[in-house]
Amino acid sequence: MKLIDLVDYLLHPERLPELYLAHGYSGVDPELLGFYLENTLDLQSNVYIFSDLETHGLISYEKEGKKYISFFGTEHALDVMEMLELIDKGYSNEQIAQRLVDFCKHGA
Repeated sequence: MKLIDLVDYLLHPERLPELYLAHGYSGVDPELLGFYLENTLDLQSNVYIFSDLETHGLISYEKEGKKYISFFGTEHALDVMEMLELIDKGYSNEQIAQRLVDFCKHGA
C-alpha cells in the first residue's frame, strides 16, 4: 500500500479496523500499532503496519533484510491530521500525504 492509499483510511477512520485486519492485526489494540514506511520517508514509499511488540517502538526497524522507518503510531496519525487541519479542507490525498511526510521529517 502506498502512503496516498493510507490517507484514505485516515480520512475515514471507521475503515481502519479493516486495514488492521488485512495486515493480520485482528483484535489488537490500535494504540499498539504503527505505520512504517519502507526504506525512506517519501511520498512513494510503501506503508506497512507493525505492532510495537514486534518493533519495540524503534524508529528504524529491520525485518527479513528490509528496512522500515517509523512514520506514525496509528492513533497519532489521526491527531496530526487534525492538528494540521487537513480534514475536510479540500486537500487531495497526495497533498495530505506530503504534509504528513513533511511533518514527520521536520516536525512542522
